[in-house]
Parts: sequence; structure tokens; C-alpha cells
Amino acid sequence: LEVEQTVLLADFEGEMTGFGGELVTAAFMPTRSIDRASLQAWPRAHLDRAGMLLDMRCSDCGRIVQRVMESPTILKVIWGADGDLTSLRHQELPFALGFRSRCVVDAQLAFSTPIQRLGMARMLERVPAALITKLPQKEWIDFDQPHSLNRRALRWPLHEEEARYAADDLHRLDIIVSTQIPESGGYVHALNQTDDCIARIEGDPDGVAWIQNELVWFERKQGVQRRSKAVQLARHIKALRARNAKLGHAWRFIGSLEANLNAELLKDGVVIPPDATFEEPKDAPKPAIAPKAASQQVTREPTPAAGKSPRPSRGPAPGPLHPGNGGTGNSKHAYQSQVWSQGNGGYAASKGRFDTPWEPGCNGPVQTAAAGAIPLQPGPVAPPGQAKKSDKDAARVGP
Repeated sequence: LEVEQTVLLADFEGEMTGFGGELVTAAFMPTRSIDRASLQAWPRAHLDRAGMLLDMRCSDCGRIVQRVMESPTILKVIWGADGDLTSLRHQELPFALGFRSRCVVDAQLAFSTPIQRLGMARMLERVPAALITKLPQKEWIDFDQPHSLNRRALRWPLHEEEARYAADDLHRLDIIVSTQIPESGGYVHALNQTDDCIARIEGDPDGVAWIQNELVWFERKQGVQRRSKAVQLARHIKALRARNAKLGHAWRFIGSLEANLNAELLKDGVVIPPDATFEEPKDAPKPAIAPKAASQQVTREPTPAAGKSPRPSRGPAPGPLHPGNGGTGNSKHAYQSQVWSQGNGGYAASKGRFDTPWEPGCNGPVQTAAAGAIPLQPGPVAPPGQAKKSDKDAARVGP
């Protein structure tokens, strides 16, 4: 592959890709629809091609993925690369990756505008219908429900259904690059934009900027989707504590956020273990690479009284945050966000850079929390000063 300077279509699946999650599979398939030297699009009739599906929990497969993703000569083409690249670089639990991805093109950027990403569902409306009739619907696996309970959505060992699901997006991407031409005629600009994304990911090793951006979207969610995102945020904070991350003053904000998340999750009987393991059914087979400690069993508590009023909806966010172009507003995105108004239920989100955040002068008292602390009532979090299915269809490109 390296000698031939192959162009590979790539796709990754897992539990909550990005910080706080776990990659499970990697899929690669060669394509001749992009010229390796010029990055110009060469659409051609769709052909069935062989590829490979790798289980990331297998150490040998992990080494293959690392060799491919770190190769400067193999061009990797992904649709919605942010979450995948974040996991590849910063995943630590239940096994560390630390891959430094190079030579990656996020094809979604080639077909999107500067203020809004084009979701894959909308993109597929442009391709000949006959090419996608045999592919199943993308949403047939429910990720949010099990993730909202800190459980896996993908079974292990992978069943045929999961294996097919992991490969289907690769075939969708193959159809797109084989039949569609970006407005620029190629993927040079998308390659440069993806390099910028990789640099942002590299510059945020503790995921603090990621947390700030995710809180904007977290406040828009309700029900199972909100709880699923709360689980991911809480899992990431557990991972930070597990490695004793040196965050300085940021721990004031992170600790307060953790206390709020724990309190919100506890209302639904969800507890994230200190080692951030997933809750597994008692008879479930264990993954090949498993965490050392067993998952903590969750104690279910009574649901809130029927007369309790639900949390009011905030409605759609303005401008580029609105996922009205085929996006769903989930977790695969670049680290850019819009300012959200204060008074947001105890959480804070902002835009820009982290200039002496969490200092005196914030609105309301700062609530600090030790590891695992659960307050009776979530309190307000000090807003930062100036700081800047989960799937690939997130419409999240800031100015």
C-alpha cells in the first residue's frame, strides 16, 4: 500500500467516538476515484471492491491501523473525521491508542460550506438511487439508548449485523467519491482543512476545549440523547482523573461540571465507575482487551414524580449551529462553537481561547467537587472568560 501510494477509504465505528469513548472497528477499502498526485476527483462507475474490517480490540489489528493511519504516503479518505481522529489520538481507556494520523482527507469538508456541514444522508440524495438500494438504513443500530446507561451498543464478539453496519458507511463513501465531484474539482482544500483539524486535536490532549464545545450541544439535547452525552462527558472526566491530568485551575470547572453530571445521571440511576468501564450484562462475554477492574453494577432509583415538569426546550440554535442541512448535531466535529447564553442550568459554554477562565468575577459561586462527589443539587458553574451518533452528520463548522 505504501509503495503504491494507495488511496484508501476509511471508516471507524465504536462506542461514543471522541473523548470518553472507545473505537471498536476500523474498515479500509482502496479507491481509484481520487488521483493520488493531484487529489482531483476521477468519478467512475461504482465497482465492487474488496476491503478489510479490523477489530481494534485486537492488538495485531491495532498495529495495522496505526501503520496505515500514520503513513505519510497512504491517503486516507473519511467522511466526518473529527471524532475518529480524536479517538485515534487520545483514547486511553480501556486501551491506549495514541496514533498520530497523517495524510487524511475529510471528504465531508469538500462538499460542505464554510458555515455548515453536509450530512451523509443529504449527500446520498445526489447519487444514483440504484447504487444505494441494497444498503440498509444507517440508523438501524440504536446507540443512544445503551450509551445513556453506560452500556455498549455493539456486541462482542461482533455479530454479522454489527460487522455489516461497520462496513456499510465505507460503501456509502465509495458511492459518493465514485459519482460526485466537489465544487473545487478535487480534495486539496479538504486536505488542508483536515490538517487544521488534526492540529486542533493535537493541541487539546486533555479534551478541555472539546468539553467546552460539547456543552453547547449538550444543553440543546433532552431525554435519552442528553443522558447519553452526559455519560460521555462524565466518562471523559473519569479518564482525566484516572491519569491525574495536570489541568491547573481548569480542575475547578471540571470538578464542578463532574458534580453536576453525576447528580443528573444519578436521578436516572446511572453511575460511571472510576475506571470508566462500561456496564456489561452478567452473562456477556468480555472483550479481548478488557479493563482490569470489573464494571460497577448500577443501582436503579425511582424515576421522578409524574407531576414534575420536564426541562423546557431551548429550541434550535441560531446560524451555523442549526443542523438543518442533514446534520444531527452530535459529536463528530471540529473544535469550534458559538457562545451560548448564561443561566444554562449549571453548565457553561463559550467561544475563543482559554484566557484565565474560572477566576473571580464569574456569575455565581463556583461549586467544586472531589472525585466521585455527588451533590444533592447541581449548582452554577463559573462561565469561562474567553474560550473558544454521535455520527458523521454533525453540522458544526464555526466562523
